[in-house]
Amino acid sequence: MADFRALEPVIARPKDRSPVNPQIATDARRWIDAHPGTSYSEIDCSHYVWEVIKMSRPGQPYLNSDAIAQSGLFREVDESHLSNGDIVYWPGHVAIVTDVRTGKFMGSQTSTGPAETNYKSNPYWAGRPGRKYFTLN
Repeated sequence: MADFRALEPVIARPKDRSPVNPQIATDARRWIDAHPGTSYSEIDCSHYVWEVIKMSRPGQPYLNSDAIAQSGLFREVDESHLSNGDIVYWPGHVAIVTDVRTGKFMGSQTSTGPAETNYKSNPYWAGRPGRKYFTLN
């Protein structure tokens, strides 16, 4: 009997994800729970992301928000391939996706300090241009 599986189309898929990514989403909440009342003046967005990533990837170098977008340590992913623990980026701001389905993310915003907000339902973030997504290599 002929094997027709060889005739099936090859579907391009994104690179396999590191098991670290979901842990980063968990660590984002753990960091905020361990540092209640922290203000933006104490930790800005890129330092918050760096502190969280270091919890599961010690030795990860610090990168400011715009350097993340240009770094070889991260690669851009389409929203359809986004996973919890990936990075949501706007020019000048970066945060960690905690719930892809609902659009929740955790970051350090000037108005709140480290906190959870939403890039789908919050009018400020939903309407802010330049949003991109990145995952750790």
